[in-house]
Amino acid sequence: MMSDIETDMAKVHQEIATHNSQVAAEMSVKTRDELAIQVDRLNMSVNTLTQRVQELDRKYNLLLSERFNTGPTE
Repeated sequence: MMSDIETDMAKVHQEIATHNSQVAAEMSVKTRDELAIQVDRLNMSVNTLTQRVQELDRKYNLLLSERFNTGPTE
């Protein structure tokens, strides 16, 4: 049988493990939320840059059609 000290040590280890798992779960949720915000920002940046590239492409095609009078190059 386990002595009182061994029983107490086992309880302490169990409490520490429970605490550590709770902290790890909280940290993972916080990290996920922070990363979700960053992903949203990056998605917005990509969408903005995609729109700008499309606008530049449209302007480029218009410029080519004006310069060479052959119509759009799309």
